[in-house]
Amino acid sequence: MNSQLCLAVVFVTLAYAWLPALSWSCGPITSGSFGEERGLDKYCRAINPEHNGTGNTWKFVGVECKTKRVCCAMKDQSGGIHYFNQTRRTAPSFCAKKVGPKQG
Repeated sequence: MNSQLCLAVVFVTLAYAWLPALSWSCGPITSGSFGEERGLDKYCRAINPEHNGTGNTWKFVGVECKTKRVCCAMKDQSGGIHYFNQTRRTAPSFCAKKVGPKQG
């Protein structure tokens, strides 16, 4: 019985340590996701100015507000998709907004 309890404690500890990191990932998206540029796509382009060559298009994929990790994808001229997952000093402004039920 003691070994089962020990095994359960190890499992819970590992799950607590690893699951938050695995629960948010950058991508994948398809090449069809790249269309009309929106405001957050421009935010991604500003993060990586060294990759702003002609023919490259950007797409905002997501953000983890708590850790300020921003995920962007870039489609190059040959159609290849590259992901940029960067931790920023500040998160996008929409992270500061509180989301919850409306107060009546």
